Amino acid sequence: MSEAEHLAPTTHSHPTTGEDWYYAGARSYDEKRPDQAARCFRRALTVNPTHSESLLGFALTSSDREGTNRRIHFNRALATRLDFPEGHTALAQHLMPGPDYYALLAQLHEYLRPRLYLEIGVRQGASLSLAQPSTMAIGIDPEPCLDRVFVAQPTIYPITSDAYFHSPERHEFHRQRPIDLAFIDGLHRFEQGLRDFINVERYASSTAMVAIHDCIPLDTVTSSRNQRTKFYSGDVWKVVDCLRHYRPDLKILIVKCPPTGLAIIGNLDPNSRVLEDGYAAIVEAGLRMTIHSRWLDLQPLDNEWPQVERSLRTFSSLDGVQLFRAMVKETPHD
Repeated sequence: MSEAEHLAPTTHSHPTTGEDWYYAGARSYDEKRPDQAARCFRRALTVNPTHSESLLGFALTSSDREGTNRRIHFNRALATRLDFPEGHTALAQHLMPGPDYYALLAQLHEYLRPRLYLEIGVRQGASLSLAQPSTMAIGIDPEPCLDRVFVAQPTIYPITSDAYFHSPERHEFHRQRPIDLAFIDGLHRFEQGLRDFINVERYASSTAMVAIHDCIPLDTVTSSRNQRTKFYSGDVWKVVDCLRHYRPDLKILIVKCPPTGLAIIGNLDPNSRVLEDGYAAIVEAGLRMTIHSRWLDLQPLDNEWPQVERSLRTFSSLDGVQLFRAMVKETPHD
């Protein structure tokens, strides 16, 4: 959804009330006239200073030249309503412009060409459908609601990720077919995301990468443990902080792709037991963390694939094609 789609078009041609001015602003914005739209939204706010949609419209059309950062205008709009998905989505697109995380995942598939792709949190299958025909794809979700065609013919396990990894059958399977690329987007709780990473790493190939969604918290409300809004990322963002703190051997790249960022993790070590042995203490420390008391600065990359690709090459001395060849040698495939 583009920023323009957060505002409804209008047929009001002679604004007289605050509502009329809002609709006039929405029409001007839809017609790509942001300066005129900003003036209309400002007029609407003189009538009703707390009108959510007018505040959002002004945030979308104002500029930093007006003396305040646009983030302040978005915050004012969000302060009027706890559950304001249009406002949260617009703020995310403002802070993280560019293609969404699906586009970045598609680039990862093309770059890595994984022999085995594993996804935790399938839902309708939008991200799982990015797997290519040459990839063996596995999706894990206790309540999948698939609504699309897949070119990779994935195998779906309608169980929890804990149940999947605790299966002796799965243990033997991944010993023969290690994971080359994984995407963790399941239960939006820190401790579960950390446990998912531990389990995935245990079965990772030598060139594997793990992508974790929701690693850039938008605000306190939408990144808390208890969901109160439709736009929601939970506190899974703490996983990346903990990985950086407890596993400095990992290579971690964070990309600013809407709506809540994507972390890409490489240099995995299936033999490491640091996280597993310290799990209880790590979770206890992580649960005390807030977005205002993070241990490390994120330092995310802009969402531009050439820049992301250059950073990914530092994960390994191999380029994308060489990575694929290494996987072919490492992983027999019937």
